[in-house]
Amino acid sequence: MEHLGTAVKSVSATTSRRTQGGPPSRSPRSLVKRVLPARARRALGRLSFARARAAKVASIRNAFRYDEDRYIKYSSTISSRISRQNHAARMTVLYHNLEKGLALPAPRPGFGADIVRMLLDVRDEYIRSYAADEISASADAALVAYREFNLATGLPIDAIPHLERLQRLESPDRSGGTKTVRKRDVLACVAGVDEEFFLSRSSVRRFDGRDIADSDIEFAVRVAQKSPAVCNRQYSHVYVTTDPARVALALQMQAGARGFCDQVPAVAVVTTNMRTFSAGRADAGLDRRGDVRDVIRPRPACQRFGRRLSELEQDRD
Repeated sequence: MEHLGTAVKSVSATTSRRTQGGPPSRSPRSLVKRVLPARARRALGRLSFARARAAKVASIRNAFRYDEDRYIKYSSTISSRISRQNHAARMTVLYHNLEKGLALPAPRPGFGADIVRMLLDVRDEYIRSYAADEISASADAALVAYREFNLATGLPIDAIPHLERLQRLESPDRSGGTKTVRKRDVLACVAGVDEEFFLSRSSVRRFDGRDIADSDIEFAVRVAQKSPAVCNRQYSHVYVTTDPARVALALQMQAGARGFCDQVPAVAVVTTNMRTFSAGRADAGLDRRGDVRDVIRPRPACQRFGRRLSELEQDRD
């Protein structure tokens, strides 16, 4: 009420001055318009626009400089020996390239000699430095598949690239190289999923307040791990919190939730490690976007969400 009274009093005083013939109050802009000629006003406007543009350009350049410094420091562009993860990413890219060659309709016998040599070198150095693990086993599987492919083509032994080193590899307890995907199997997996499922996507900003089961969250993340990734680098991580304080803290960085932050029961933050990339600065963001999409839209979880939304609508009615 105090502020309202002040405003009323100010308006009344202005009205009184006008009634008494006093000069009306003018804004700074109106005074400039009266004092300066039109040419000067236009020059002043251009100067103001130029200053605002320069500030925005400086902000953009600072963002690009930060992006550049971070990419040079952490990515595998300059060296893949910075850390174990950089090294693993390099090995993943190489064995993925080998698998792509094997997946062609008619691979050329003996193809990819340089890729095979680099993969063998990176794989051996990785195992010496860090010991064998799941990633090196995937590389072994691709190399063994490459070896068996060339042997099956009848290519002369001395024409198979790096065969002596390839012969030292044991067949891993996992499949590698390529696999046969049959149409009937794919159709069986998507039976019951039609266009309506994909067109049903909506942005939800009202929630029923019920807790989300840990099993639902784990299911969504597990399914999202099959999301396509650049060169099959599955290095995204999902951090989930249901603690109200942590949810509020996370949403402070996401302006899209303003107005209903207090209704959000959980937040999933999807990250991608910059160390896994050696080219294509946007690849990390693309991988993360794909994982976000698949975290929030696994099929059974969508069905459960639909039932909960229907229950909410019934309760409201």
